[in-house]
Amino acid sequence: MAGNILLEAKDRDADFLIVKDKKDLAVFDAMQSKIEKVVNREIQLPIITQAQFEQLLQGEKDPKKLGFDSHKIKISF
Repeated sequence: MAGNILLEAKDRDADFLIVKDKKDLAVFDAMQSKIEKVVNREIQLPIITQAQFEQLLQGEKDPKKLGFDSHKIKISF
């Protein structure tokens, strides 16, 4: 199911995907390389949580403060 969600986002030219929390981040970011193998396609779609998105909206730009340094798929805004 995660593979279908990621592929749909990728096919619709999404720049990133926002997930609810760290639990969802663990699936969609940390396991993305495994998901790519299952769906037999490269995805490489950055994933951020709602909290990280809110911090971005408030003007935070430090990747470390945002927690982006711990993501498997690198985020480059």
